[in-house]
Parts: sequence; structure tokens; C-alpha cells
Amino acid sequence: MRAFVPNMLAHGEAGHVVNTSSANGGLHSMPTTPIYAATKAAVTSMSEVLHYQFLMEGAALKAHVLFPGPHLVNTNILSSMRNRPDHLRDDNEPVAYTTMADLAKASGLQNLLLTEPEEVAETCLAGIRAGKFWILPASESGDAQVRMRTESILARTNPTLTA
Repeated sequence: MRAFVPNMLAHGEAGHVVNTSSANGGLHSMPTTPIYAATKAAVTSMSEVLHYQFLMEGAALKAHVLFPGPHLVNTNILSSMRNRPDHLRDDNEPVAYTTMADLAKASGLQNLLLTEPEEVAETCLAGIRAGKFWILPASESGDAQVRMRTESILARTNPTLTA
């Protein structure tokens, strides 16, 4: 945002800044992923602040926050070592899976629902075209988690573990 937004504002043209978050952290937090959840909470908050700043400045830019899904996205993030510079590679580190689908199959999770990256891109473009800040695919279970968190905040009750 620091690298691109100032130049985009200086041009004065209409445009869009889309930051990718995650429901995990950006909307609710899974207790087994504290660092990941914290970074995604930060992305969501920064995006919301940027949205407000654009409104206050009357900027032609719009901010959006994208929550890929509604299921685990079938990326090749598990083979991210391919992007490491040679001096940071660990050739002894096993690369067992390249996609989430490979991991699901190897784990015996045949019924694991996956979202393909193309679907995320379509959802993102549709959200931008509709002027949505929250680009969030419909999900009954995801909506229930957000509702439970919001109601807990408003009722000032302690968060509870969910399955």
C-alpha cells in the first residue's frame, strides 16, 4: 500500500486496491494459527482504514478486502520453496504436496471441499464491479461464525470454541 497508493492517488484516476485477507483472522480466529490469524486481522483492519481514508479524501480510489473461499483454496502454496532464492533453499526439506487437493487426497480427506483460484478471481471481479468493500463469498458456516463472534462482542461474553 505504501508503494502503490500514493502514486495512484497522485494520478487522480479511478482505481481499486484489493487486499487479500482470510476468514481465519480477518473475520474470526482459529486457535491453532495465532500468527496467521493476527496477520490477516491486520490486513482486514488496514483495508478498512484505507477505505475510510479514501472516503474522507474524496479519492477516486476504492478499497476492498477479499476473503478467498468459501472453501480452502486449491493453490500450490505448499510448494512455495520453489520461490526461495538459492542461498535460502533447504534441499533436505521434503516437498510432499504441490496443491491442497494433493494434501487432501494424501490425508484421506476425499470429501474436503476446495475452491479453485479461478472462482476466487471471478468473485473478486464481481465484488469490485458491484462496489463491495467486503468481497466475501456466501457461506452458511462462515456467516454463522461471523454472527457468533459479533453477537459475543455485542453481548460482552467470552468467545467459545467451535467445531
